Amino acid sequence: MNVIFVVFLTFVGVCCGLNSFPQCEKISLTVCQHLGYNTTLMPNFVGHNTQFEASKGLQTFQPLLRYNCSQHLRLFVCSVFIPFCSEHVPGAVPACRALCETVRDDCMPILNNFSLPWPAELDCDRFPAPPALCMQVPSNEEVLHHPTTSNSSVLELQINNFKSTYSNCPPRFQSVDDSCTPLCGEDAYYRAADKTYTKIWTAVWSAVCAILCGILVLTFCVDSTRFQYPERPLLFMSVCALIYSVLTFVITLLGPRNMICNNNEYLVTKPADNILCISSAFVLHFLELVIRLWWTIFSLCWYLHAWCEWSNESLAGMSSLFHAIVYGFCGIPSLLAVATGHVTSDELTGSCMVKEESSLWFIVVPHGIFVVIGCVFCIGTANALFKVRRSLLAAAKSVDKLQRLMYRLAIFTLLFLSPEICYLICTTYESWHRPWWKSLALISALDCKNCSQQPVYHSAKLQVVLVKIATNLLVILPCVMWSELSESDC
Repeated sequence: MNVIFVVFLTFVGVCCGLNSFPQCEKISLTVCQHLGYNTTLMPNFVGHNTQFEASKGLQTFQPLLRYNCSQHLRLFVCSVFIPFCSEHVPGAVPACRALCETVRDDCMPILNNFSLPWPAELDCDRFPAPPALCMQVPSNEEVLHHPTTSNSSVLELQINNFKSTYSNCPPRFQSVDDSCTPLCGEDAYYRAADKTYTKIWTAVWSAVCAILCGILVLTFCVDSTRFQYPERPLLFMSVCALIYSVLTFVITLLGPRNMICNNNEYLVTKPADNILCISSAFVLHFLELVIRLWWTIFSLCWYLHAWCEWSNESLAGMSSLFHAIVYGFCGIPSLLAVATGHVTSDELTGSCMVKEESSLWFIVVPHGIFVVIGCVFCIGTANALFKVRRSLLAAAKSVDKLQRLMYRLAIFTLLFLSPEICYLICTTYESWHRPWWKSLALISALDCKNCSQQPVYHSAKLQVVLVKIATNLLVILPCVMWSELSESDC
């Protein structure tokens, strides 16, 4: 009887021991498959009870995964949200501290470049070190630090299409169309100090530009004979720059609540929801292109005047055609940008603009085309003027007036191209930098526990935005220089 009782107790103990092992489940998330294990256990190490909940938290790290800053990043992040589970091991297996530190060391240069901290959820001090059971840095196709586990290869990291929505947006954000959108009047992506400085910077530069352009236009109104062809395009260029500067100044004064907010709730995600947003974005983009194309027309007029020997009257007769070319060609990309939804609100500047992702096609490409064509005409004009100078020297005539004209054209071209090239470089950099920075900044905001008032980081590469704003307005200064030099020649 005693023997039977002992056997019964042994059987019960074995059954209880077997039932104490975890019930592993198959991994259903595509992003965490093919990592050397195919089963997981919930809850995970951040408190999610189901894989569906884990997918919501994992979604916030998708921008970092897409950046692929470390070859072990996907394995490490998945080990936190979709941990390894084995029927022979009691409980989920966490990542080793060494794996966390390896990924952190690989990714910190990227995060530092974006002025973002390492996520607190992935604090390496939370993870164990051998001889504790944990997932080590893969070496020789070994994934787990444990003699009983089988070896398996870790496939090359590749980011699959992982579609999901944010379960909860961080403070200062609101879920709109399955994404987190900044709330109106809140400091979401940018600090209040950064936005205030940008506002003052924009207001000062636009006011200075408006005053200078206003003086130049007023000068023409007083003496309409001052700007004759081939100089006349500078007047049209100045008028457009005056409108652009005044509009920029007014937008700055109106503030984001009037320009980029949707019913004072959140920043507009569809510009059509705010008529001021979509109309100001169209006009500003259109005027930017018009100013550049008028410079190209200015270069064309001097080429026709110097190389083809067109008279002032002949060029004046082409005025209607010039206007049709400028406003027609510039209207096409501006209309396309608005019609195809490539316009967005910008929390930093408080205005609507072409999306950073689309700026290469709608800003850099047309600007670059205008600059290249204008430079070709400038080279042709310089060649023609040098030819005239050699002829005058051969005839023993004075070349002083011609040389002053050549100097004026050279200085004007240099003063226009310098800020324009700088503006294109900044725009190109922003088209890559700001979308990624916003995605990573959202990770930091979701991870932040004690930053309900404003972001804990500074706006990454704010100086690039400031230089871009200044150089975009500085392209008009050569017109003022030309006017002043014209007066001195007289």
